[in-house]
Amino acid sequence: MIEKRDQNNSYIIRNRPNVQRSVNSIGGTYQIRVKGLLGKEWSDWFNEWDITYSSDLSTVLTGRVADQSELHGILNKIRDLNLTLVSVSRYSV
Repeated sequence: MIEKRDQNNSYIIRNRPNVQRSVNSIGGTYQIRVKGLLGKEWSDWFNEWDITYSSDLSTVLTGRVADQSELHGILNKIRDLNLTLVSVSRYSV
């Protein structure tokens, strides 16, 4: 948190209070929908996630991640393939 300036005209920066997260809010099972049909051979590249298809000609990737970093890794792969992201949903376990 940045607060007012001190007598030297410098900003005073204070640390944010520690934020505690529950284990359940970090990882979990996700379903990611992308536009178009992605071949099932891409499952290995997406950490063995299940690949299914919906009637609207989109691909649905379903799998578990241990933390937000792993989820961002999957989303980066989608970006690298220039796929259009339709939705990301998290499911309770």
